[in-house]
Amino acid sequence: MLSHRIVLALWNLLLLPGWLAAAPPSPATSVALHGERLVVGTERGLYLSEEEGWSLVLTRGGVRDLAVSDGHLLIAAGAGLYDWRPGAERPAPVSLGAGARVRAVASDGRQIQWVAAESGLYSRPRHSPTFRRETSLPAGAVASVRTSPAGVWVAMRGAIWRRSPPGAFERVLGGVEDGWWELRGAVDFAGASLLCVPRGLWKLEGAGARRLELGIGELRGFLRVGSTLWVASERGVYPYGEGRLESGIAEPAVQADAFDLLQSDGRLLVATRRGIATLPLGAAPDRVRALSDVPATPEIGVLQRAVLAYLELSPHRIARIAERARRSAWLPQVRASLSFDRDRERDRKHDEVFSSGRVRNLFDSSSDLDRSIGLDLGFVWELARSAEPDQALDISRERRQLIELRDQVLERVNRLYFERVRMLMRVAALAPAAGAERRELLVRVRELAAHLDAWSGGAFTRLSSDALATRSPK
Repeated sequence: MLSHRIVLALWNLLLLPGWLAAAPPSPATSVALHGERLVVGTERGLYLSEEEGWSLVLTRGGVRDLAVSDGHLLIAAGAGLYDWRPGAERPAPVSLGAGARVRAVASDGRQIQWVAAESGLYSRPRHSPTFRRETSLPAGAVASVRTSPAGVWVAMRGAIWRRSPPGAFERVLGGVEDGWWELRGAVDFAGASLLCVPRGLWKLEGAGARRLELGIGELRGFLRVGSTLWVASERGVYPYGEGRLESGIAEPAVQADAFDLLQSDGRLLVATRRGIATLPLGAAPDRVRALSDVPATPEIGVLQRAVLAYLELSPHRIARIAERARRSAWLPQVRASLSFDRDRERDRKHDEVFSSGRVRNLFDSSSDLDRSIGLDLGFVWELARSAEPDQALDISRERRQLIELRDQVLERVNRLYFERVRMLMRVAALAPAAGAERRELLVRVRELAAHLDAWSGGAFTRLSSDALATRSPK
């Protein structure tokens, strides 16, 4: 056991990432090779690696995406599409027509170049001079395009489409909420097609598709190297072996805000805000610890949503309040009034007359009563309230407080969750004779599960397929 730990520690030391001597002048968002030279896309433009540092070769807006096809480097920039041909000194602009703002580029196994733009999807076969618009997709903006051996994948308006050569595009996922359709990568891995989106992975097998939440923050992309899948996220770069995406917890190989990955000369190059990290590739042991001998735990994303729902801290709550506040100015005030009038009139008259030598007294009286009931109903719109800032400021203040409280709760839940995972990993690695240590760890596992149940209203136990605490130690 001790020798295993020593070997693992030495290997982890060997796998510590290095960094290129000079970082690009701007945070790197994408990396590629133009011939044998490294190019880096940044928020300021495209930089080429030189012996003495970096040279700026394209300044037309920030670089959004890079793709290599038959020696050509396609560049999706803020100012449009550029093609850097082999042997050329600088990239040359490529026209797609009016309104074709480029968002992503890709190249498939047949060296067909693909461009996702706000005016649609464009393709150019090998050696063809012009791009043509793909007509088998519905009209509209295309958010992203990626390729894999299974075909060409396109993301647009809450749906993901696939084109299996040589057919037309067909929708494989539709009506998907934000965070699950913005395509950032596609690979074939362990007999299935994996699609990378900000909130996790889609795993497509046969006619079915299911989500995988890795619990490593927002995903930026991935790269398959042999039997290992390297995933770049806002928390770092994580390696996953075949069959371990659902049953293991990965240890970060690079702890930095990662955006793009590239394999070159037996190294893994990672574009981060700190610069370009380099990681040696080889016959590395799997850095994902499988939980084969312990019960499965619910995915961290599912548990987080259960906690937020139980504590009424879901972001949808403040969104509903803001929506009601926006509509309130357009809702009328209903004003009703009821009136009752009563009018009573009396009249008396007295007179004297002289007739035929006699004096006569004349008396006359009258009485009149009038009653009426009135009902008034009115609708009043105070449209000036829609321009008042007080309500918006109150909602903004409430949103900031809710976000701060939610971050504190999720930080506490994440710490408890991953501490329990580490305890389970230690239990799985114990020798059969370590009975006392196993019992102590199981007590700690039960304590952590109780904390998580308290935070989630018992959802943690319900989400678990089985509880480790119910098992008797061997």
